[in-house]
Amino acid sequence: MAISDRNRRKSMAAAQELIPDAQIIGYAIGRSGVQPTLVVAAMLATAAVGSGLLYALTGTVVLPGVLLVLVVQHLLSPPRGVVVAQQGIALTHRSLWNGRPAKLLSTMALGYVQPTETSLGRLKVMVGSEPVWMTKGEEAVLRAALFQHPLTQPVPSPHR
Repeated sequence: MAISDRNRRKSMAAAQELIPDAQIIGYAIGRSGVQPTLVVAAMLATAAVGSGLLYALTGTVVLPGVLLVLVVQHLLSPPRGVVVAQQGIALTHRSLWNGRPAKLLSTMALGYVQPTETSLGRLKVMVGSEPVWMTKGEEAVLRAALFQHPLTQPVPSPHR
C-alpha cells in the first residue's frame, strides 16, 4: 500500500533523526520476509478454518479481531523502510503504530539494492541480504530516488 506525500515526508524526517549525518534523497516502503500477499491469504485461511472449527465445537461464531490480525502480519512480514541518502542506502524497521521508521537495521552502499523477481503484483527487491517486497508504485519511488543519487547521474563527456 502506498503512503501519502505527507506521510512520506514525515517518514523521511523520522529517518533523518535515525541517521542525523545523512542527506536523505528518498524513502520507499515494503515488507520483509515471505511474499506479503501469501502471508495475508494464509492468515485469512487460518482464521476461516479456526472459526469453522470453533463453530463446530461450540456452536458460536468466533472471529479474530483486526488488531490481532495486524500484529500477526507485522510479526510474519515485518514492515521495512528503504532510505536513499547521498551517503548510501539504509534499511529501517517501521513502527506498527504509525508506520514511520523506528529503528535503523543496516546501512550499505548504493549497489546493494537490486530487484530480483515479481510475484502477485509485488516486486522483490534485495536490500543487502534482506528481501523487501514492494508494490510497483513504491518500487517506482525507490527507483526515482536512486536515479536522483549523485553517483547514478550521467557524467558529461570532457570531449566535445
